[in-house]
Amino acid sequence: MGMRTRYEERKRKRRQNFILNVLIGIVLICIVAVGIQIISDPSSQTESNRSQSSENAEQSAEKNESKNNDADEENDDEDSEFSANSESSDGYTFIDGGPSGPWHPIGTKQTGEHVTTFEKGSLDWEEMEMALAYGAGIDRNNMTVLWIGNGGDPQKAKGKVKSKDDPNTIYHVLIEWVDEKGWKPIEVTIEQ
Repeated sequence: MGMRTRYEERKRKRRQNFILNVLIGIVLICIVAVGIQIISDPSSQTESNRSQSSENAEQSAEKNESKNNDADEENDDEDSEFSANSESSDGYTFIDGGPSGPWHPIGTKQTGEHVTTFEKGSLDWEEMEMALAYGAGIDRNNMTVLWIGNGGDPQKAKGKVKSKDDPNTIYHVLIEWVDEKGWKPIEVTIEQ
């Protein structure tokens, strides 16, 4: 009788251990699955965001072309035409823009370490003027530069510009240098 109960006891303990091991295994599998899901989700989101943003970029590029073509056909002198997305033949890019933004770096032909130069006619000055026009939403050929100076930081500048069509509205544009990407407007205020 004693042997049987010991045998049954062992059998019962083995069964309990087996059930516990199975349960522990299931819990571990769940933990691993949740961990993988947490780790893989952000990367899959970034990939979908990347593909979505590249699609958006393509769509906005297509819209640009049609906007630019319309602007050429209509030959309007409105400042708002400048804020349409455009890429000039010399490699500078003006996406969105205008006083309400959003703004992006316009690109640069400068190489090496950037040093802000307030020397009229220099490449840095020319690119600052482009960024000021882009921030104000004025065609650079139709813009009067009243002043360009230090923006309170070695890599910041600010300027006062106005459109020849609307000389009573003055745009104060603060621009910031983005390494290897050029000047970018970061704040625009309007004085009327």
